[in-house]
Amino acid sequence: MQNIPRTTNAQQRSTVTAPVDPPPSRSDGPIFREVKRPQRKPGVYQLLCTKAAQEIKFRRKVAHLTFLDPLANEEFHCYLNLRRVGKETKFYEAWVAANDGRPPYDGDRMSLSVFAGNFFAVEIGDTVRGSAGKFKKGQQGYATVRRVLQKVLTCAG
Repeated sequence: MQNIPRTTNAQQRSTVTAPVDPPPSRSDGPIFREVKRPQRKPGVYQLLCTKAAQEIKFRRKVAHLTFLDPLANEEFHCYLNLRRVGKETKFYEAWVAANDGRPPYDGDRMSLSVFAGNFFAVEIGDTVRGSAGKFKKGQQGYATVRRVLQKVLTCAG
């Protein structure tokens, strides 16, 4: 008796099809995708800090704070330089505000966990310059968090 290989049901159901060419595309340049950036009048607002993380951005170590306006469902970002942290820096000012006004003792670790899950009074301002240092025109600017002024409400346990 001759040994004939048996085929399974899955093999019988599968059919071989020729590869389908992707739809023709224009390869003469990149595709522009509009990034939704928040537009807000400059002023003081109460926002929830949803995320606080340390990142390397703009070729330096920064604290990236993400704030949310729960009513408008808009996110705002704040980048605070961590290269040198002294009493005159924006990060020190923001951290003391997040730590209920208590400054750190000498040698204390200034943890970013004091930010996440709390409502803060923050100063919102418009960006006026792009990454190349040139002034932005018209609607090209967007709102960012300039300063963290004080903790308003603690939500995290």
